[in-house]
This record gives sequence, structure tokens and C-alpha cells, in this order.
Amino acid sequence: MPNTALALWCGSRLIKQTFKITQKKGVFILCAIPIIIVPFLKSRQQIDILNNVFGHLGFLINFIYIPFLLVLVWLAKKVKAKGYQRKT
Repeated sequence: MPNTALALWCGSRLIKQTFKITQKKGVFILCAIPIIIVPFLKSRQQIDILNNVFGHLGFLINFIYIPFLLVLVWLAKKVKAKGYQRKT
């Protein structure tokens, strides 16, 4: 239960900052998504497929996308700093 609550809180904060809607509405949206999806899963095999897809997405986000953003931001700061040094 605490993991679910923490995930809902993080997701609702992200929705609040990204789409400028209230956090309460974000929680309702995030709670509605599984309620809508679950009836479509008829077998354990479908649940396993969904679990594998989200596992792969989580891996990609954690170990590829985030380090890529880190390098991109680092490079942008370097270029920006060099641009300011040339002007002065």
C-alpha cells in the first residue's frame, strides 16, 4: 500500500506541474486508468505481457533516457557558459 500511495503522489505531482491541473484531479485520473484497463485483461498471460512491457519501459527510462538527459543538460550548460564567456 505505501508503494502505491507514493506512486500516486509522484504521478499526481508530475501531472500537476506538467498540465497545470490540480493534484486532486491528477489522483483521480491516475486511479481511473487501472480501473479502465483491468477489465480488458482476461488471463494471467495478458497480465504478464503488460507487466513485461512496463518493466522494459521502466528499464529504458531509468538506464537510457535519464542518463541521456543528464548528458544533454551538461552539454547545454557547457555551451551556454562558453557563449557568455565570449560576450564578455
